[in-house]
Amino acid sequence: MRGANVVIIDKAGLVASVILILGITAAGSAAAQDPTTDPNQTRPADLETARGLALGSGARATAVSTSAVAYNPAGMALARSYHIESQIHFEPASGRFAFGGGIADSSTNKLAMGTSFVGIMGNGETGYSGMDGRVAFALPLGDSFAIGVSGRYLSLGREGKAPPGTDQDAPVSEGFTMDGSFALSINVIRIAGIAQNFIEVGGLLAPRRFGGSVGLVIGESFTISGDLLADIDSFPNPEVITGGGLEFLAGGVVPLRAGYRYDSGREAHAITAGLGYTDANFGIETSLRQDVGNTDDTSVMIGLRYFVQ
Repeated sequence: MRGANVVIIDKAGLVASVILILGITAAGSAAAQDPTTDPNQTRPADLETARGLALGSGARATAVSTSAVAYNPAGMALARSYHIESQIHFEPASGRFAFGGGIADSSTNKLAMGTSFVGIMGNGETGYSGMDGRVAFALPLGDSFAIGVSGRYLSLGREGKAPPGTDQDAPVSEGFTMDGSFALSINVIRIAGIAQNFIEVGGLLAPRRFGGSVGLVIGESFTISGDLLADIDSFPNPEVITGGGLEFLAGGVVPLRAGYRYDSGREAHAITAGLGYTDANFGIETSLRQDVGNTDDTSVMIGLRYFVQ
């Protein structure tokens, strides 16, 4: 009888061990499937513009006006303008919308200034929602060089149920961070150095990135630009986000854009495109980013811009 009892106890222990292992595995799978905790399933909550999205990785070296607020604050000082922009951004796969706009003024003062605000609405079940606000400044140092900085406050919360072991009410990413950049213009060449989110706020939605961008601006009709950024937070080792795009202003009023973006950490390739209409007072732009290969995410943007000066 003692031997039988030992067998029963051993069997009970085996069953308990299997149940425990399965429970741990299920909990790990649930955490891995949460897009706010798994870097392979979500992109950082980058501020985008219709132009930057259409040009692959942002075309930071050639970004001016409201695009410079998003990608390269120093770029505001290299072109005299006063623009107001509104935008809608939709990601069908996640059911997420972003609404907002920005202002950039580099014509009324030597110190260029810009601001933007975006509200993000999630699907209520997965991912995140919240807000992202920025204030940017750029100072020209001569005719061809400028430095810029932007302060960013973001408050992004989880949509749906938190994974096991995670505080349901804890924000995914919240706090104040900053971007810094320089911009150099030499004839048709544009060069930029970028530091994004260099004050750490935690979470995967605002990783620290460092890198640069090079572009060519030929006349008023043709632009080519490429970017290379190192993401030092999202993965165990630094990974790169790189790409670039082409822009042609057909007839002086129709911007045609195409680009490519590669995120090595997520092994995500994307093709991008955009077109619009612009004149001396008004512009409307649309853009599309479509992932190919391992992921199939889609991003669609519409931007409206009013030219004050």
